[in-house]
Amino acid sequence: IPPFGYITDEGGVAGFGVDMGHELARRWLGNPQAVEFQQIRTDTAIEHLQAGNVDIVITNLVHTQEREELVDFTLPFFIDGHALLIRTSDAVSITEPGDLQGRPIAALSWTDAADVLQASVPFTLTFRTFDRFDAAVAALGQGEVDAVTELRSRLFWGNRLLPETTIVGQHTSASVAFAFPEDNAFFADLVNLTFQEIVSDGTYAEIYTRWFPLEYPPTVEHWPGSGSVPSLAETPQTFNAPDTIAAIQQRGY
Repeated sequence: IPPFGYITDEGGVAGFGVDMGHELARRWLGNPQAVEFQQIRTDTAIEHLQAGNVDIVITNLVHTQEREELVDFTLPFFIDGHALLIRTSDAVSITEPGDLQGRPIAALSWTDAADVLQASVPFTLTFRTFDRFDAAVAALGQGEVDAVTELRSRLFWGNRLLPETTIVGQHTSASVAFAFPEDNAFFADLVNLTFQEIVSDGTYAEIYTRWFPLEYPPTVEHWPGSGSVPSLAETPQTFNAPDTIAAIQQRGY
């Protein structure tokens, strides 16, 4: 899902999450290329973590209570939420959900975006449902609907499919964070403290604005104190949790 992560025309990978992965590899292993990317879907990401297929997920995975019971998460690195994709020519008349009365709206049949949007207004909305997101965006471009409702992370993709569009009217908020296998306190500290270091020295803002040029990066909590970021060499050997560090060191990625 651009701009989080996608396959380029040349067959490589690019995106916000990809750049963050390179930065972690640079700080942990001294080589930004010492990272192996695997293409997964958000609905199967936790299964891949639990199976040991990947060590960390850096994509548009929303941190929910249900997922917290299965894996661990870092501080949020992106704030997602339901919003509207509209034609730029309608940006004056449509700025929020309350402007959609009497206007047809595209929604995906397999997400809760329509229910969430309906709950945000006191009147009945008119929806057209689609099985494919690109079909919903195409309907917007052809004037069949006046808005597409979905999570912002997916609407960015819609904006790439149909450039003469704008994202407006965010009406929910959801934290997106790195995810990794649970019950590994050392790795949790390593990721969280490294991420805070990336934020503090300005690298995070540089990467964020590269992929979201019209936005300010969200404020990331910085834990007080002056402790040092742990290194891979300091990892303890544990028996009751996956040894993520040793697996990375053995593979060299």
